[in-house]
Amino acid sequence: MERISITLLNEDVLDIILQEYPNISTEILRPRISRMLTKYGVKSSVTDTEDNLKHSINLFMSIMKMDGLSPLTLKSYTLELKLFQVYLKNLLHKLRLLILEPI
Repeated sequence: MERISITLLNEDVLDIILQEYPNISTEILRPRISRMLTKYGVKSSVTDTEDNLKHSINLFMSIMKMDGLSPLTLKSYTLELKLFQVYLKNLLHKLRLLILEPI
C-alpha cells in the first residue's frame, strides 16, 4: 500500500493550524508536526473509496428496484452510475499520482 508523502501532509496540517492560530511561529511548529506525524503510518484510502462507491451504487439500485421503478429506468440509472463510477475512478487515479509517493 502507498503512503501519503509526509512533507505534503506536514504542510496541510500546518496550513490548517495557521488558519486557526495565525500568530504561531511556523519555525517552531513545522518540526513539531513533522516529529508527531512520523509516529503514524498514514495510508491512502483510495481503494476503500472505490469499494464504498460500488457498495453504495448497489444499495441505491436495490432501493430503486424495491421502490418499483421500471426496468428501463433502472437500466438508465445503472448506465449513468457506471459512467460516474468510471469518471471517479479516473479522477482518484489522477489524484493518487499527484499526492502519493511510493515508499
